[in-house]
Amino acid sequence: MNYFLVGEHFHRFVTPGWTGDKYGYAHQEHWGMIWVFAACGIFPWSLLGAAWFVKYRKTLPSLFRDGDGWLGYLFLCTVVPLFFFTFSSNIIYTYVFPCLPMFALFFTEYWVRAGAMLRAKKLVLGLSLVCGSIFVVATVLFNVMPDAVSKTQKPVIAAWLNQDPAQGSDLVYWDYKTEFSAQFYAAGKVHFAQSKNELCHLWANKAENYVVIYVDRMATMPSDLLAQMTPVQKIIANSRPLILLRGSTSSC
Repeated sequence: MNYFLVGEHFHRFVTPGWTGDKYGYAHQEHWGMIWVFAACGIFPWSLLGAAWFVKYRKTLPSLFRDGDGWLGYLFLCTVVPLFFFTFSSNIIYTYVFPCLPMFALFFTEYWVRAGAMLRAKKLVLGLSLVCGSIFVVATVLFNVMPDAVSKTQKPVIAAWLNQDPAQGSDLVYWDYKTEFSAQFYAAGKVHFAQSKNELCHLWANKAENYVVIYVDRMATMPSDLLAQMTPVQKIIANSRPLILLRGSTSSC
């Protein structure tokens, strides 16, 4: 209850660097960063929209004074979530996603009412073609090179399973937590440790175990502990190199 109610609905948004997240990593952004994410998320329409709002600014009051309040409703649905996250630090770009459908409806309705669509038909069609092409290319890349562009720990788990780990053996991340992706692909047989004592406690199963560590965090592992482990494989996940190490209880 504390995690879902207090953590997810309070600490996630107002506590910078919150470490209680069970399914991801905390992020610490500057206040108002959600607006930057939104501008990037709707690019290039954000630039075109800003230009059109300035150009047709005199018609805005009359356009919003419609009989059913439809344009005002779409506008509020677009900006209210952004205002909500303006003073939140622990945010990521995906928080903009709920605004995108409403923004598309609002902007289209605004274009039609202002008559901008007819005046800039070629520009709109050209930008639409460019955006569509980028989407197609990105989709192809995700399918052709999933390990290079997607955020997943699947390559790490695959490398560990290829070692044919013994029954009861676990994979330990030398980190302050494990990513949900790793837990998913390893069916929960993944743990984390940040000290020799924590690692040895996990290795009390007397089995041959494996440790995976990001290359840029190698210096955080005690040298005597690292010396007793055998490097198995270098892996790239989330565009970051990791080393899979084999160890045993004798390392403790």
